[in-house]
Amino acid sequence: MKFAQPLRLLSGLITCAALVWRYRRFDARQRTELAKFASASLIARLTASVSPARRQFKRVLVIAGVAGLAIALARPLAGFRWEEAKRKGLDVMFAVDTSKSMLAQDVKPDRLTRAKLAVEDLLGKMDGDRVGLVAFAGNSFLQCPLTLDYDAFRQSLDALDTKIIPRGGTDLAAAIHETEAALEGNGNNERILVLLTDGEDLEGNALDAARAAAKNGLKIFTVGVGSASGELIPAMDEAGAMRFTKDASGQFVKSRLDETRLKQIAETTGAMYQPLGQQAQGLETIYSQGLAKFTRRELASRMQKVYIERFQWPLALGLLCLVLEPLIGIRRNKRGIKPTVTPRPTLAASWNRMARPATATAAVVLFVAAGSAQASIGSAEKAFQKENMRADTGRPRVPHCLPL
Repeated sequence: MKFAQPLRLLSGLITCAALVWRYRRFDARQRTELAKFASASLIARLTASVSPARRQFKRVLVIAGVAGLAIALARPLAGFRWEEAKRKGLDVMFAVDTSKSMLAQDVKPDRLTRAKLAVEDLLGKMDGDRVGLVAFAGNSFLQCPLTLDYDAFRQSLDALDTKIIPRGGTDLAAAIHETEAALEGNGNNERILVLLTDGEDLEGNALDAARAAAKNGLKIFTVGVGSASGELIPAMDEAGAMRFTKDASGQFVKSRLDETRLKQIAETTGAMYQPLGQQAQGLETIYSQGLAKFTRRELASRMQKVYIERFQWPLALGLLCLVLEPLIGIRRNKRGIKPTVTPRPTLAASWNRMARPATATAAVVLFVAAGSAQASIGSAEKAFQKENMRADTGRPRVPHCLPL
């Protein structure tokens, strides 16, 4: 098992850790707030219906869902199959002028550095094309043969400087001949040379070499590096101080862009010329209007191992966890609520529990007794009034007395 984008695992781990920290902080703040609101015994009774296990389970589902999505984004690879890979592209040789005149600073930081940066930027658009590199000054040298390894090509390009070719001067014909030798035997694919130089051909036979190369099917796209007004050529003296190059008569040498010659070379081979410009827009124009229009032919065919992506399983698991989480409540079922523990009654509570029923019973008894007493008094009063009525009628009353 391996991952196509393992950095996504790190981001997922950080996210899960942040969620755990957030949950713990929330619990701490909740306990603090509840402690301000009520006592611990009351809080236990108020929260008896809340299930801590369910709440933790919901949090585990969220964390598991995020982890599953992170694993899916990391694109896990497990197992492989063999497939035939066919690569199509062009064979493009870059010839870069490394003469002393390329140190002129009419394009920043200097001509050679700007040309190297432009070629490196162009590599991002040349997916599948084989590239090679020729360095030239007074003569030429194959710096990097045709390759699909762009990293190796970049290393060769970075190594270019004005000291790589010991012989001074500028020989455009030598660069063309070296390119033809490097492209020999490349089959029916297009033969393309991109020549980056200030155009000063000190040998003077570049046009003849271009005409011969055109007969062999070589297309030469020329890129002018520098300005037509020219610029002095800097150089270091023996003391390490910056000086400008002088000719044999003691006059300062000013290097100028020779656009006329470069246009003639490109037109001779049926290609095009573009000035490089301050932002390397010339080389981008050559690619979009020239190189991109060529037909890419098959360069190689080989069997390659293709790993099988298994992102579907962690993705499905993560989505399932995130969908289930809001469907689960945090309340206990009624059968699952545990009875709360009744605290031990105080003396006053015990008295109230025993005295209140007795008081109620006594009140009922007194109410009944009071009713009975009131009835007896009423009966006695009626009997007394009856005796008075008998006395009023003249009947003798028998005295109630005890014998002596």
